[in-house]
Amino acid sequence: MKRTLITAVLLVLIASGGFAQQFGITASIAPLPYIGGDETFIYYNPLSLQIGMDIRILPFLTLKPGVMFFMWNNSEDDEADMLLGASLDVQYVMDWGNNFSIYIGPGVKYYQNTNWDTTGDVSDEDTAIEISIVLGGQYMLSKNFGFFADVGISYTMHTDDDSPGTDNIIKTRNAYLGVVFYF
Repeated sequence: MKRTLITAVLLVLIASGGFAQQFGITASIAPLPYIGGDETFIYYNPLSLQIGMDIRILPFLTLKPGVMFFMWNNSEDDEADMLLGASLDVQYVMDWGNNFSIYIGPGVKYYQNTNWDTTGDVSDEDTAIEISIVLGGQYMLSKNFGFFADVGISYTMHTDDDSPGTDNIIKTRNAYLGVVFYF
C-alpha cells in the first residue's frame, strides 16, 4: 500500500503539468495526526508542516498531492521522533463568487513515525493509512494567492511494530490551515 500511494502521488506530479487548467503550490500546518504509540512529543510542538500541489484538472475537479514532515528531539529521554507522510486528495470544487470557493472530496494519507534512541538505532516505528472525507473553503486575495482551511472525518488503520495487529480508528480528520500560490 505504501508503494502504491507513493507511486500514485509521483504519477500525478509528473502528469499534471501537461493537462492542468490551473496549477498551484500549497503550504499548510495542522495538528500532528494520531498514529498510536507514545504521544508525549505532541504537547511540545503540536504542528506539522505539509507541502503540496493544487492541480485543477477540470473547472470543478482538483487533485492535491502532498507530503508532510515533523521532527522533534526529546532531551528528557534522548530520543528523536520523525513523522513523514504522503497524501492525495481528490476534491469537487464549487465556486461561490467573490473569490470564495468550497470543496469536498475523499483523501488518503500514509504516515510513518520513527523513533531513534541515543545510539541512533530505531527504537519504535508506527505506520498508518488514513482514508478521509474532507470539507473546506478557499478565499483568494488575488488571482495567484489565497488561503484555505479544511476539516473532515477519517478512518485510520494503525500498525505498531511493538504490538501485533492493526488498530482501526474513526475520528475527525485534523484541520488544515494554509496558503496557496497559483502560477
